[in-house]
Amino acid sequence: RTHMGHAHHHHHKGAAVGDARSKAGEHIARIGLLADASLAVLKGSAGYLSGSTALVADAAHSFSDIVLSAVALLSIKAGRIPRDKEHPYGHGKFETLGALGISGMLLLTGCGIAWHAVEVIQVFLFFLPSISLEDDHGSSGHHHHGLDSEHLQLALSAAVTSIGVKEGLYWATKRVGETQGSQLLKANAWHHRSDAISSIVALIGVGGTMIGVPWLDPAAGIVVSGMIVKAGIGTGYHSLQELVDKGVSESVLAPIRESVLQVEGVQNCHDLRGRRAGSYVYIDAHIEVDPWLSVSAAHNIGEAVRRRIHEYHPEVAESYVHIGKIF
Repeated sequence: RTHMGHAHHHHHKGAAVGDARSKAGEHIARIGLLADASLAVLKGSAGYLSGSTALVADAAHSFSDIVLSAVALLSIKAGRIPRDKEHPYGHGKFETLGALGISGMLLLTGCGIAWHAVEVIQVFLFFLPSISLEDDHGSSGHHHHGLDSEHLQLALSAAVTSIGVKEGLYWATKRVGETQGSQLLKANAWHHRSDAISSIVALIGVGGTMIGVPWLDPAAGIVVSGMIVKAGIGTGYHSLQELVDKGVSESVLAPIRESVLQVEGVQNCHDLRGRRAGSYVYIDAHIEVDPWLSVSAAHNIGEAVRRRIHEYHPEVAESYVHIGKIF
């Protein structure tokens, strides 16, 4: 077997498709940003008035999501900047860096919520006799850790509203992320889902206090923090793997290999590998052709392979096809 040569292809044909993908990603990120801001204010106010620790924790999650959604939006914009002389492979890694930044902020937020919830639990453990659902003697206007029964309905309504909105955002963002192959949007979608789950936990906490189990409220806050930390660790791990150019999974390579083998004249495809840069994939493929073909004929087969890859797999930003002959 001898190696004939190689060529590469920049996917100019998909520029218009890329612009449409970019606009869809930016649009869903803007919607998420607006929703996070509105829900943060709603849940923060309801949590403060009702004295619900779990709802305050949930609001803190939403405030962190404002920053996360802003980072996602800016990262999408940066990742779509066309390649230039200093960045010949494009700016897709900015999306990865954005996802890594999101993971760090999630970890900090989750740890902060857990710390606060533990403090509240300590209050219940050491000062439980002095805590009642409402302080009949007042507290000079200071906010206390007990739940205010007059505002429980507000707390419940805020939690239910958050569950519906964030679950809807999860499905919408997930759909766009899967269409674009964007790990950043997929991570952002999971953040919306985690916010919906945390609202459910907050709802359980408020309900537990209503039935006379007040410690269930801060305990729910700890559960919320655990989910946030888990999301941060998962997002950070995948972002680091992408930054060090870990190869894409076989589930991504298998359909590309199938497309390559369907090109007339390709006898084998081996050493197919790829790496991610944000929403884009960069592919290296080694194909084998008839040893008696002329150089120009073999080159034409390589061109056909590249055209098919980019036609059927729009997430591929650039492909290198190495052509070899079998003897």
